[in-house]
Amino acid sequence: MKSTRFIIVLLVLFLYLISCKPKDSQNRLDYSRSLIKVSGAMNVQYSRLNGTDQVQYKVIVQYPAKDTISELNSRLKAKGWEPLKKSWLNPEIPTSHERGWTNFIDGTKKPNLEVHSWHSDWINKKEDILTFALKYSYPVKTKSSMLELNVLGIYVPEELAKKGLAQINEYKKSIGEN
Repeated sequence: MKSTRFIIVLLVLFLYLISCKPKDSQNRLDYSRSLIKVSGAMNVQYSRLNGTDQVQYKVIVQYPAKDTISELNSRLKAKGWEPLKKSWLNPEIPTSHERGWTNFIDGTKKPNLEVHSWHSDWINKKEDILTFALKYSYPVKTKSSMLELNVLGIYVPEELAKKGLAQINEYKKSIGEN
């Protein structure tokens, strides 16, 4: 009987501690200043994941969001970021700076989604990396007004970016790609 009470007390304590887990700050000043919000950004959420700073939000703008992309590009260039022509993690793939919008079927979702994606990578003088991924998505075989743009920005500090590249290159060597 005592052990049952003890287990219940431990369980309640565990659940309490989980519920008290600190949430990521939503103060934009706690994150990289390069995680810009474009005009009309809504439902802005900041987070940290494995050493990166991230921002997610929605913008109501008609595909292909030319003005939004132009704003993103000009504001990042003004902050000293240079667009990369090739993906920093996969240099065989051009970024959307070179190839524009792409589309694919996301078969991992139910129902499957048609996704229109614009993906950009940036580098600054310190060799930090910044990625912005923009996407419109909707269920396959349906019509969409393509008005809801989802934006994800990821800031990767230079040290972490270099470690990531080294790990990828090591993996490629291990499978005979380099």
